[in-house]
Amino acid sequence: MKNLTVNNNTSNKELDSANIIILSISFDNAQNNLRIKNAYERISKNKKFKIEEISSGQFGMTLQATKL
Repeated sequence: MKNLTVNNNTSNKELDSANIIILSISFDNAQNNLRIKNAYERISKNKKFKIEEISSGQFGMTLQATKL
């Protein structure tokens, strides 16, 4: 089982091969959020993942996508 935390260097190949993907969204880091947004859009269109919010707070939120 491969776990992946998305950052600016994460490739689409890594996204496609991961079993669990962690997306940490910072409300004050727009540059990093662009790659996370792109990753979210890619995996949300892929019906092989279940996406859940695992934490949320004043400064950001964390989502977990688990391969079904």
